[in-house]
Amino acid sequence: MLTVKWAGPHFFGSMDAMELKSIGETRGVYIIWYKPPNPNLAVIVRLGQGDIAARIADHQRDEEITAYSSKGMLRVIYAPLPNNAMDGAESYLADKLNPLVGERFPDVYPTEINLPWDILNT
Repeated sequence: MLTVKWAGPHFFGSMDAMELKSIGETRGVYIIWYKPPNPNLAVIVRLGQGDIAARIADHQRDEEITAYSSKGMLRVIYAPLPNNAMDGAESYLADKLNPLVGERFPDVYPTEINLPWDILNT
């Protein structure tokens, strides 16, 4: 398993309020999610990879994604990764988390990574 360090400042904050300039040119994988009324769940809306700030900026304007904000505050968490590790990590996250939005994920062997929820249990 590849252990990644999930960036936590936006774990509890709103996707809309993210200061994207503070992320800079960070590349890696990310998860957009919301917490429904049941506090033991997280609903995964979208995940992806690449230039985190650019991808989140795109998703902030995507009505298919932002429509889920009516169910709970959309949140983002991301993990910096080198380019050669992103496809496998995204493939693993897609298989494991089954996001509501997104139909194409890398057709590569999944690279298992620690999930962001693990930071809440340490």
